Amino acid sequence: MNRNKFEAICQAVTAGEEKYLENLENGHAGKAVACSGDTVEIDIFGKRESWPLDRCEEVEKPHFDYHR
Repeated sequence: MNRNKFEAICQAVTAGEEKYLENLENGHAGKAVACSGDTVEIDIFGKRESWPLDRCEEVEKPHFDYHR
């Protein structure tokens, strides 16, 4: 993901919008919950992971609940 898209997603998340990202290395997807530097913190079924911006892309909201 490029820097401009990353910053837009981070601003949206800070404003309370739901944004979902996919990790391009492992195919995992989750809800973006915070940003720091060049990473985004992702919630996947209650587990938190930090992904570098160059390894993820925005995806549409999933058809199932990530937060069971």
